[in-house]
Parts: sequence; C-alpha cells; structure tokens
Amino acid sequence: MRSFFAPIVVSLVLSVATPAGAEPFEQPPVLQASQILPEALVSGPEHRVDENVVNDGYMNHYRIQSRFGTYDAQSTAELRMRVREIYAMAEMANLESSEVFVEAMKNAGIGVVEGVSNVIQDPRGAFSGAMSGVGKLFQRAGDKLAGGDIRSNAEGPAIEDAIGLASKKREYAADFGIDVYSTNAAMQAQLDRIARAGYFGGLGTGLTIGALTGPVLAVTRGTDLMNDVFRSTSAADLRKINRSKLEQMSIAPDAVDAFISNGALSPRHQTIMVAALGELDGVDGREGFLRLVGTSADENVALYRQRQSQMYAGFHKQVEPIETFLAFGGLVGARTQSGRMIFNAPLDHLAWTPGIAGAMTTANEQIREITGDDQVGELWLTGTASELASENLTDLGWEVRSDAEFLVSGDEN
Repeated sequence: MRSFFAPIVVSLVLSVATPAGAEPFEQPPVLQASQILPEALVSGPEHRVDENVVNDGYMNHYRIQSRFGTYDAQSTAELRMRVREIYAMAEMANLESSEVFVEAMKNAGIGVVEGVSNVIQDPRGAFSGAMSGVGKLFQRAGDKLAGGDIRSNAEGPAIEDAIGLASKKREYAADFGIDVYSTNAAMQAQLDRIARAGYFGGLGTGLTIGALTGPVLAVTRGTDLMNDVFRSTSAADLRKINRSKLEQMSIAPDAVDAFISNGALSPRHQTIMVAALGELDGVDGREGFLRLVGTSADENVALYRQRQSQMYAGFHKQVEPIETFLAFGGLVGARTQSGRMIFNAPLDHLAWTPGIAGAMTTANEQIREITGDDQVGELWLTGTASELASENLTDLGWEVRSDAEFLVSGDEN
C-alpha cells in the first residue's frame, strides 16, 4: 500500500458535478448567535455577540461588542479567545485604576495613561464576512503543494527580551489567562503598561482573572497544562525546544526550518502543535503534516492547524490509533491501524458549496489512488454540517461525525 505523503498527481477540480440525484449547491447560512452558542458566550457584563452570524461555508464569523472596541472573530475558537481577552482587559483596567498600580508607575518614572476605555475602536479591522483563510484552504484543496531564530509576527521587539521585560509580560499574561502572543493590539497595549509597571516599578504578580468562568474560558486539550511553560519560557527558547523535539521525530531539516520560521505561527501555536505530534509517536507521515502546517499564511489558518493537530492526537488516544497521515490536496487526513480513512476538520458549520464538493471529490480520487478501491471514510467535525452537505457527503461515501470538539478538549461529556 502506498506510503502517505508520497507524490500523487491529481488534477485540480475546476468544475464539480454533484452526486447523482443531488440537490444543487446552497448558500452558506446566516446563523443566530443565541441558537448556536452557550448563553454565557453570547453576552455578559463586558461583551455582547451580534445576533447575526455569517457562515462562509466552513467557519462562523462573529462580531463582538465591548467597551474596549468592536472585535470580529473568524471562528468559534477565536470567538472564545477574544471574549476571554475582553474579560482580561476588564481585569487589567481595574488594576490600572488601583493605587498600587499608580504607585508602581510613579516608581517606574512612567506617567499614568488615560483610561483604557478610550482605546482604538474596531481593533481587529472591519467586519466583512469574507471567506476566511480556512475556507480558502478548501477552495485550493486540489492544488499541489508547492535558518536562524526568526521572530513570529506576534512577538514584541527583541530589546524587550534582552532587558527581561518580556519575561515579566509572560508572567502577567499567564496570571490573566491570556495568550502573550495574541494579535489583539488593544490588549497588548494594556499588558505592556502593566509589564512595565511590574518590571520597572515593582508591581507584584500572582493576579488572576475572576470575572467570568465556565464555557467562555474553557481551555482546549492540554493547553492548560502548558501555562507554566508559556509563563517561564521565552519565545526563543520555545523555538529551540520545538526544533529539538522535531529533530528527535526525524523530521527533515528543511521542513523544520519552514515550520519554525513561519511568522504566522506564534510560539504558542508551534508549541501546542509539536506537543500534539509528540503524542502521535510512531505515526507515519508526521513530516508531511508539518510541511502543510509550514505553509500557513495567517493567524486564522494557524489556529485551524493547531486545533486539527489536537484533534488527531485526541482521535489517536481516545478513538483508535492512527497508522499514517494522508494528503488530500492541501488538506490532511489519516488512516487508522484497522484501515479506517478519517479526515478531522475543526470547522464550525459545513455547507454544501462547490468548494467542499471539489475538496472531497479530490480526496476521493486520492484515496482510490492510495488504496486501490472505492473505500472512502469518515469526516469528523468539531461543529456541524447542513442537512444538504451531510446528504451529499454520504452520497460521496463519507460518514459525517458532528460535534467532535471532545477530540480537541479531551472531554466527551
């Protein structure tokens, strides 16, 4: 049987015919936040998610209102992260209004800034509902895949590392339960002020975020166990550690270099993905998976790849051991030890569009090339699929498994 990630020539699907008797394609829906999200995630003391949620056929696009500005999120996973950050910003605002913070700023010789409620509006850019980077991955699914210590796009100036300010910033980020490498500019500005008050003015650490608990602040599988790592380890050291672990997995140096030097992958993304690949010890094709990850072009795709690696690690441990990864164009599937073909995709809601039809038709062709028969497989989604998408995927030979978030979180209940 062909080893995975061996070269397979499959032409790009330029026009897609639906399965015999299938309904025509559908427009991605506009969903209702109150119908698809936990109540605590829809709104709270510091945030409100707009009711209309635009789906691009793969991911849900949300708009979040807060006193710190208007945010957009291109997936439910990003929504949880942004809401978590908003409540951390509220906690930081409380800290910045305290006497101990003012005193620390005086000790540091830094003026106290005007209230954080005046931060920039729309800090993530205008909400458009345009197709996400993840959606474009599926659109291009039929395409063939095309050194030093490089800093990711999410990191601060190198001088901060040299003087120890970055270390203090990591401590506070861990206290507030947020990602120090987040692209949330307004939050980073607050975190920088508090870190300076701590480093230069003696402001203590050991703070915690206490405004909101439950589903909003739910962490994904294994990330809670890494908090101490992100608190105590610099970005440069994380890259060294990750590089060493990948080399121990016998990943080719050029694949490691492309992964480590990709600025779209923050040290957090990289560390979680390397840990997930480590849990897949003995699985063939990990290098091919890493090469695909190394092509990630933006934060949206990086988060998708991170969660997908966690899904496969979760499947390997909780459902059935994986034997090898499989390449479906620019997408990643796998074959289990019993011969099941699986494709794990951390998607919010899958609609029946030409993009997904083309991606899965290409996948079918590649699976036949690999196996020599018409066996297809199982599509595991963290979210849901429309009725039309489920029917057509079934006609193509795929068994659709929805609501598989437990593969990422580690909790099936």
